[in-house]
Amino acid sequence: MYYPFLRGKRHELSALRKTASNLDSMKVRPIIEPVKESTNTLLRTVRELNANNINPLVIINPLVGDLVGNNSSDFFSDLIGEGLNFFPCIAFSQQNITSACQLANHLLGDGVDFATYFRDEPTVNVSNITSNALVNTVRATPNLSQIFQSQIPRLVKITDSFEAQSRNADYSTHPYVFSDAHVTYTNLPNAVGFGDYQIVGEPYTENGGPARAVAIHITYIEPACNDLMLIKHCVSTINSGTTSNTGGKFLEALGALITFANQTPALDQTTVGFQAFIDLYNRQHYPNLGPVKENSMMHHIETISNYL
Repeated sequence: MYYPFLRGKRHELSALRKTASNLDSMKVRPIIEPVKESTNTLLRTVRELNANNINPLVIINPLVGDLVGNNSSDFFSDLIGEGLNFFPCIAFSQQNITSACQLANHLLGDGVDFATYFRDEPTVNVSNITSNALVNTVRATPNLSQIFQSQIPRLVKITDSFEAQSRNADYSTHPYVFSDAHVTYTNLPNAVGFGDYQIVGEPYTENGGPARAVAIHITYIEPACNDLMLIKHCVSTINSGTTSNTGGKFLEALGALITFANQTPALDQTTVGFQAFIDLYNRQHYPNLGPVKENSMMHHIETISNYL
């Protein structure tokens, strides 16, 4: 099963709502980390997922955003009170290990089904927690120990495969390998799924700044490369010395994307996200950069869902 990890920001949540009806509920279960004080959009998104038989994992003790430090039990109770179907997910980090363990033990005592998300590998014994969790999701880092990976039951490794550049102009325009998790996760005998941070990456940022180039990131699964997922960056080149004319830069990058897609049979142009790109191209319309990222996320998630 695929566990895409998304922050509860506007375009991330919109991506889930727009793709919900196209996702296989037996193959995709999103993890949502709420980051906004207002939960209206989060609630609307979970309802749309529920309407399509998808019960997401919702982190009830967020590590980033507006809700850090809030009462996790109250937040969980508020969500339950809305009549939503989801699994509470407890996030563990180096900083919150004590409070996270207390929260997990509280849910255990109440007989509540829950999941875990280990942003950092714990340095205390959490075997009683992981053995009772429905699923244990773990951020893959270079120093994640093989011992922890092999001993944790019902493992889902969340991999940050997006190699972010400080400048959009620095992205390679040649396709390269993004991930093989969708074909190799079963090599781990205790794994029940895999996950990623799509084309956003794990580091949390509130908003991006002005850019001298516009980059559109698109992923696809290439049968000619052993079904590896590849990524292509379509980057603008005009007016590179200034942050102005963002719309013109986007249309240049969009033209490069459509040309590449038409030359690449493996890239599925029928996804909700890619159809949105085609619509923008046909109308020669620049929707701002948020929806551009949203389209790429939708395409990525649906591409994996269709493959599994």
